[in-house]
Order: sequence, then structure tokens, then C-alpha cells
Amino acid sequence: MNEMPSGDYAVRLINDLGQIMYRNKLVHREGYNETINIGSTAAKGIYKLEIVTAEKRITTVNVMIQ
Repeated sequence: MNEMPSGDYAVRLINDLGQIMYRNKLVHREGYNETINIGSTAAKGIYKLEIVTAEKRITTVNVMIQ
């Protein structure tokens, strides 16, 4: 997220069945990387991480949990 503007964001981790495994809100400062600690809410596998701006623009990133 270091290239994204400062602001409030919603994040969601979604499994291959479309279920939301994790959701949270964060306040991002431009130029910084964010760490998202999902704890033990998701098993190993490939997920989609959705990052949603206050204007409802969605960025989706594929992530692998090992």
C-alpha cells in the first residue's frame, strides 16, 4: 500500500468460496507499508485480499497463507 494515498481503508480476506475470512479497517499513511495480522482465522491456501477506499474503489491482491 506504500503507493496508495493516505486515508481510511477497509480490508477483507476472501476464500475461494467467496466467504469473508477476515475484515478490518485501517488508517493508512502514504508512503508506508501496512502489516495485516489475521491471526489464525484462515487456513493455508490462496485468498483474495480486497482493499476498499472510502470512495468504494476496490483493489484486489492474491495472497498465499503458508
